[in-house]
Amino acid sequence: MVGYHYTHELQHQPPSSCVNPDFGVELLNRTAERLLPVVEKLRIHQKYIEQPFKFVEPEE
Repeated sequence: MVGYHYTHELQHQPPSSCVNPDFGVELLNRTAERLLPVVEKLRIHQKYIEQPFKFVEPEE
């Protein structure tokens, strides 16, 4: 997580002064924006895999 340095899974240290949580949120938002087109293409591919001939034949 941004802002925390875990030493053990059951405890953590408080955030250090040099870490900016807002910058971490900005990076997460940028990453999500870049992944969105990839996820959309994967969704289309998944639909094709489920029903490949539906994409070839016109719907009635």
